[in-house]
Amino acid sequence: MGVGNNSSTKSLLSGFESADRLEPSVRKVIQSLQDAVVNLQEEVQNLTKSGTPEAVISRTRQDQLSIEAGQGIKVVSVCNRRIICNTQQAQSATVSGGSSVAELVVVAEYGDYIECQTIVTSGYPATVYVAKPFSFRLSTWKNQTISGVSYTQPDPEYSSYRQASYTDVSSYYEYQMVTPEYYNGENIVAVNRNTGLFTDTSETGQAESTPIIYEDINNSGRAWSASPFST
Repeated sequence: MGVGNNSSTKSLLSGFESADRLEPSVRKVIQSLQDAVVNLQEEVQNLTKSGTPEAVISRTRQDQLSIEAGQGIKVVSVCNRRIICNTQQAQSATVSGGSSVAELVVVAEYGDYIECQTIVTSGYPATVYVAKPFSFRLSTWKNQTISGVSYTQPDPEYSSYRQASYTDVSSYYEYQMVTPEYYNGENIVAVNRNTGLFTDTSETGQAESTPIIYEDINNSGRAWSASPFST
């Protein structure tokens, strides 16, 4: 039965014919809802006038209106709230696409950088060389004395393992390692930036060195820690 045919409903609505009869708090709520409707109508008109292709307006419930206006613009009204959001998906980060952030898979580890591959759903992955975080790079600490601690590389085959000798404590030293270690198949996140590093042809087997334009953001929380063989 429609509202217009319901006499009891009419009698209830008749008490709201004049806004002056309402309590101030009720009038404030009604005014807020009216303003929301007007603003939403203006947003719809602006989106449709802008010439944005494939505008779509849909209503999922009585109090929810969704306006999707192409090119990733979406306005959602829920009760008296309006949310404007971007519906475009972030593109997969690859070197060829020039993305600033990339999710990559570790293949091999070297002194200052790691060799990775892009994650693809079809075709062949691309090789990407990623700089280690600054403090983990071999060239940063090897044969250096930093804050009274001298660092050397006891095993030339293992770049994430070092000996720390404390100059203020006679004959005291410990072995340190990056924990957790990088491993083949690990997923890392790298950011595009000028690292100042180049690949080493003797390590990679490339004909010439190439600039390294990505750096691991260390989302795995790696840190130097004393190894179990410390003395």
